[in-house]
Amino acid sequence: MIKVGDRLPDGVFRIKNEDGSATDLSTGEYFAGKTVVLVGVPGAFTST
Repeated sequence: MIKVGDRLPDGVFRIKNEDGSATDLSTGEYFAGKTVVLVGVPGAFTST
């Protein structure tokens, strides 16, 4: 269960640059020193 103050787990995601190329970026690099709000919507991309 995620609680207020928990750290975001380490992971890698791909971002698209302005020139159309892609760059892999870790959560540690991207969110370092920042406060992040994580929002989720169950079933956001389902056909229900």
